[in-house]
Amino acid sequence: MKTYRVKLSPGSKENKILEEVGDYLKVSIMARPVDGKANQALIELLSDHFNCRRGQIVILKGAASREKLIQLLEG
Repeated sequence: MKTYRVKLSPGSKENKILEEVGDYLKVSIMARPVDGKANQALIELLSDHFNCRRGQIVILKGAASREKLIQLLEG
């Protein structure tokens, strides 16, 4: 299992990982933080980036915050 700290910028022009340094990711997402849509878009982007299933990505802390703690499960 790998853990990442994520700084999320919702409502951006594109879905993109702006910066990746060690276990820190700075991510922009087009979705707005309404009804969990930004979290869903983040999980989809990270699953493409890490080449894993969406179910392997868990938000441990910060589901309602721009700063999140994400865990990538093995399997």
